[in-house]
Amino acid sequence: MMPPGAVPPGNYAPGTFPRHAIPPGAYPPGAVPPHMVPPGALPPGVRRPPEVDLINELEGMLAQKQYQPLLQRVNKRLAAAKNESMYDFDRAEMLLLRAEAYLQLRIAAQAIASFDEVKPVGGERQRAQAAATTLLIKRSSSLKYKPEWDGAGAAEIDILTDRDRALEALRRDELAVATTKVKAAKTPRTMAQVMQVAAMTDSLRALEIATSGKAPETAALLQDVREQARVLMDQSMVGMDAQIADINQRANVTTPTVDRNRMIYRVKQGLRPSFKKTLESIKQHCDDVRRAAEALSPEPVAKNGPFAETIARADSLYKSANDTLHADYATWIETGQRER
Repeated sequence: MMPPGAVPPGNYAPGTFPRHAIPPGAYPPGAVPPHMVPPGALPPGVRRPPEVDLINELEGMLAQKQYQPLLQRVNKRLAAAKNESMYDFDRAEMLLLRAEAYLQLRIAAQAIASFDEVKPVGGERQRAQAAATTLLIKRSSSLKYKPEWDGAGAAEIDILTDRDRALEALRRDELAVATTKVKAAKTPRTMAQVMQVAAMTDSLRALEIATSGKAPETAALLQDVREQARVLMDQSMVGMDAQIADINQRANVTTPTVDRNRMIYRVKQGLRPSFKKTLESIKQHCDDVRRAAEALSPEPVAKNGPFAETIARADSLYKSANDTLHADYATWIETGQRER
């Protein structure tokens, strides 16, 4: 555990604190990270980073419906922060604010685009908020969501003015659909079924975290599916390393050729179109396995989680296929011999 007021190592100004760099539980009970402490109440020598004040200002602009000025400020800051690290700059939080401003202006496509940018840079809460709101927008008509779980007569919910209720209604609908489909696929037999279950439960997990901060219903729903899904994913990758090795060996077979000076070189066969297609297919499959494993895992980032070995295997095969696909096959190999 870190003592109250301690600052983790990172590329940011001395005494400042990155907003979302510390994992839950890193502080002892009762201790509060500096970015959550009011000005003047921080421990000696520790100050809030300037970014916190800017985000607070932007949140105030959003509350006052100053959407266009907010977009100008955020876009200017994002453009100036291309080379800044996550410790200097909370990109995800600003992307969420920008997305919300676009949404309030009823520019749904731009809002979704900003939410999509959160995934690679945000924390779990931020990613869940972005994914859940994106799904809500797509399931709505004219930014109004009509719940299905409450029967045909359920009233539409304005997702701009009553976001929490709309998200909760969507969560209930997704849970009902996912429960039916996951029970039907309790023993998935193909990777296609695994991917379908993963996609459904990934959305449900995001909605749960966005509405309550936890995802117990998703975890319970997947309890009986995980092991069979893991076995299928592992089986689906059997033999891929042999395929990659065979392609690599055949692509590196050399044949002699003679240059204009009658010097003999050896030239690699290189990748045939069918080899390239196979390698791309392996990469795509490994990417699908990783995404499914992360969606089905109770702790996607846990190094010792139930899908840790599966993810590591998929990553290793992906790298091997990618390295083979992009290797240098064009260089002529000198033999030092001259044609007689």
